[in-house]
Amino acid sequence: MAAIVGLSLLAAFCFAAASAIQQRAAAREGVKGRPIALVRRLLRRRAWLAGWGVNVIGFFSQTAALRIGNVAVVQPLLTTQLLFAIPLATTGMKVRPTKHDWAGAAAVCAGLVLFLQVRGAAPLHAHPDRDRLLETIPFAGAVVGVLAAASLHPRRQLKKGGHAPRPVLASVFGVAAGVCFAYTAAFIVLTSSDLLDRGVLETAVDWPGYALAGSTALGIILEQQAFSVGTLPPALSTMTIVNPVVAYVLGIVAFHTRPPQTSAAWAGLLCSAVLVSAGVWLLANSRTAQHAMPEPAAATAQGKTATVATSTSSREETPPTTR
Repeated sequence: MAAIVGLSLLAAFCFAAASAIQQRAAAREGVKGRPIALVRRLLRRRAWLAGWGVNVIGFFSQTAALRIGNVAVVQPLLTTQLLFAIPLATTGMKVRPTKHDWAGAAAVCAGLVLFLQVRGAAPLHAHPDRDRLLETIPFAGAVVGVLAAASLHPRRQLKKGGHAPRPVLASVFGVAAGVCFAYTAAFIVLTSSDLLDRGVLETAVDWPGYALAGSTALGIILEQQAFSVGTLPPALSTMTIVNPVVAYVLGIVAFHTRPPQTSAAWAGLLCSAVLVSAGVWLLANSRTAQHAMPEPAAATAQGKTATVATSTSSREETPPTTR
């Protein structure tokens, strides 16, 4: 149990650090260009690549945790990355966490402790059902596709100088990315089992490895889109909530994880979900992190243009003074 928690917390810290680094790089790119073009530009930024290196460390820590633990336990523990994201986002800034930040952190921690203590809420070990997991992929793909399509219209407005709400758009991308990352965790379990139990050649001809690559790549693209159109809290909070929820459902559907069998266990699970959701909401609306994160490049450029135009107009309208 201690090893599962420790590895999950290490992965959460690495993911939070990587998100903070990559969000700064993605925000400076703004919303110009297509998703693939955005990733290509980010690949030329050293800061973004450094964040990706930290992300890789988190990936291996998560893989180790999933190898010895259940996806329905490991993924909820990754919600702690939001606790690390706030102080990491304000590093080097003259801002400090507020009372709301501390309250949100306390609520998340209390919810996770309750989740781990409730007997029967989430067994530590489970057995994957490859066929049932494969059957859920088309449904998940449809959900992600609808969310991505719904985001196209607001992005066009942003490119034309419209006033679409960026936090909402970032949250939509965050939901889609959260679904992808939940499936990535499930595919990690299958792929690592193939590598360790069946060998490299068997893994190369089996579908989970390719599904893992696809879900990871799509999740990264959607994640960077979320980072490019908004600040860190709305993007990361939606991913933080959606990821464990989808993973818990996958644990029940495709990993033979038994749901709570008693009313007390259900009550504890629901209380845990409420506490974690409330904590994430407080952290997501943190003025500290929102103040600390840089504005997207497109918005900054528009702001400078508006300032120049206003000053020019005022000079034209003001009559010259005479001595």
